[in-house]
Amino acid sequence: MDDPYSYLLVQALPSIEKRFNVEFSANVIYSLQEDMFPEPELWAKHALVDANYVASLYHFKFLPHPNKSQSAIDVAHYDAYAIHLQDRIDQGDSWQALLRIFEDYWQSRNANEPYRQMKQSKNADALKIKLKENSNSLSQQGHYLPATLYFEGEWYWGIDRLCHLEERLLHENLGKLPTIHVVFDRSYLNIQSSIIHNAALPSVKVENVPPIELFWSARSPYSYIALYKAIYLANAYGVPLNVKPVLPMMMRGLDVPKKKALYIFLDTTREARKLGIEYGFVADPLGPGVERCYSLLRFARERGRYLEYLLAFAQGVNAKGIRADTNEGMKRIVEQAGLNWTEAKCHLSDSHWKEEVVSNQQEMYAFGNWGVPIFRYKNTMVWGQDRMFVIERELRDAMRTSPVSIHQLD
Repeated sequence: MDDPYSYLLVQALPSIEKRFNVEFSANVIYSLQEDMFPEPELWAKHALVDANYVASLYHFKFLPHPNKSQSAIDVAHYDAYAIHLQDRIDQGDSWQALLRIFEDYWQSRNANEPYRQMKQSKNADALKIKLKENSNSLSQQGHYLPATLYFEGEWYWGIDRLCHLEERLLHENLGKLPTIHVVFDRSYLNIQSSIIHNAALPSVKVENVPPIELFWSARSPYSYIALYKAIYLANAYGVPLNVKPVLPMMMRGLDVPKKKALYIFLDTTREARKLGIEYGFVADPLGPGVERCYSLLRFARERGRYLEYLLAFAQGVNAKGIRADTNEGMKRIVEQAGLNWTEAKCHLSDSHWKEEVVSNQQEMYAFGNWGVPIFRYKNTMVWGQDRMFVIERELRDAMRTSPVSIHQLD
């Protein structure tokens, strides 16, 4: 009920049912699984902003009341709305009717209606129990996010992953008409579409523009995809790219439960497949592997191969099964980046990286973020490899409104 992505998903599902031979059943969950959200307040604030980026792609409704804050919501108020929503689902109300309940909740309209409905309902207590059972069922089935769809063994989170569901339904011939096509793929357009189709882009250099910044972790699978995208984007628009490494969450004392890690692996697999990026033969660099990676940051920078080195490391541990905790593995990575291993191995004990990484983490938290990958361009900061469309939009706007000099390169 208080999840922005669920609000958006309710607006998208009628389109899926209209175009495909499928029907959805819905369950309201009572609360988030605490162990899956190490920074719940930051997550809530982030979701409010992020949902508007997604809504803008599809012209969906989402502009919550400026005073709406998940941490400040009255529990009784939330319970009344959640119970009312589940009751209307059980009564077979349309998606449009369910959407009106979301609108009332998020826009603080008709605040007394759910209380009235709850008092009239003979099943209020049973419905409240059902909400908790729904939450337990989600966890037992191996997931943790609200706004998540399950179809024959596969999970799809929010609007962001509906394209994968659409592609699967098309593959299984469940479209109602031969002309049915994927609709919810707008976050992959423009530059990302070029990546998918391996299109050649002109190499340009643009002067008088700030860099794209990417907060990045050597262990994060999503950071691997984000780095690939960021390099492509920076080259396409001719702007600098500044990659700022941070420690993985588990090396910062934040837990990543097994079912969350499994979903991330499976989700990264299909995202990488869609983009034509090799992924899956993973050699987890947690601990020594990450430290050895970061020990060569300065070495790679000084030799002008910083991005090449980061990409070689990310590809090595995510797609080639290279163990970064061994000299043999690091040698392969270093040489893949076009660097000299004999020189590089002398710097594996370098500890200068620690101050840099701590500074990057402090900067990240100062802007209300805790996880990676994070893109930033000027004053716009977004979390997730699937939010590059926001940065690309900012780049285009900046180039339309600011004097820049563009040079075609041979």
